[in-house]
Amino acid sequence: MRKVKLLLAVAFAALTIVACSKKDTENEKGFEASNGTDLNFAHNSNFTNELEMSLAQLASTRATDTMVRNYAQQMLQFSRQLRNPLQRAAESARLATAIRDSSQIRLARTYLGQRVGRRFDSMYIRDRAAAFTQMLALYQGQINSGISPSLKGFASATLPALQQLRVRVDSIARRF
Repeated sequence: MRKVKLLLAVAFAALTIVACSKKDTENEKGFEASNGTDLNFAHNSNFTNELEMSLAQLASTRATDTMVRNYAQQMLQFSRQLRNPLQRAAESARLATAIRDSSQIRLARTYLGQRVGRRFDSMYIRDRAAAFTQMLALYQGQINSGISPSLKGFASATLPALQQLRVRVDSIARRF
């Protein structure tokens, strides 16, 4: 009986040490406070990024206009580069970026995929130009009202590139 109690005490002590060391490691990550703006930004910027990747992937193979296809390839590469830094910034603020329901992305992709030729190119590029208005407002809102340093930093670092892409997409959209 004494051996069992001693064994249980040793096991409990080992579990306590492991649990404490894990909490210490988690605390070293520097979790940040967040507010509703941060939550909105983490969710919506991730959703927008995943939508952009999905539509750009489709357009990079289906677009008939060279400028539209090149823009789609650039947007696909840009969106892929944003994925991990956005997730790290959201994790620092203890916010999840996982998309629970991707049905809207599938619906948008299916709707666009039903178009062919110039109609496809026109719909893709005009929709992307319109989406940039909302995207830029989302990023500017995070910079102005968010409290998470990581998410604000991510938004601040990304905004100039988004503004450049907006100029490009607007110039292409004027042709359609």
